[in-house]
Amino acid sequence: MKIGITCVFFLTATLCSGQVKLSSKDLNNLVAIAQVYSQNPNATGEEFAKSINTLRTPRLNNLADTLITVGKGSGAIMESRFLKRPTDDELTLWYVLREIHYNR
Repeated sequence: MKIGITCVFFLTATLCSGQVKLSSKDLNNLVAIAQVYSQNPNATGEEFAKSINTLRTPRLNNLADTLITVGKGSGAIMESRFLKRPTDDELTLWYVLREIHYNR
C-alpha cells in the first residue's frame, strides 16, 4: 500500500505544473498590459491599441490580439482563432491580467 501511495505521489508531483515560466521582459509587459487594461476596461480607442502593441512579445501576442480585437467591436472576434480553447499557459496569463485589474 505504501508503495502505491508513494508512486501516485511522485507521479502527481512530476506531472503537474501550476506556474508559467516567463522571462522578466514578458512579466513586466504582462503587468504593464494589465495596468493599461485597468485604465480602459472596455479596451477601446486607438491609444489603447497603440499601448498594447508596444508591449507585445511572442509569448503575449494572443493576449494582445484578443484585447485589441475586443476593443474594435467588429465581427472579427468571431474568428476561430479567438473562439478556440486557449492553452493552459494562456489561461494563466488571462487569470493574472484579471487579478491585477481587480487588485488595482
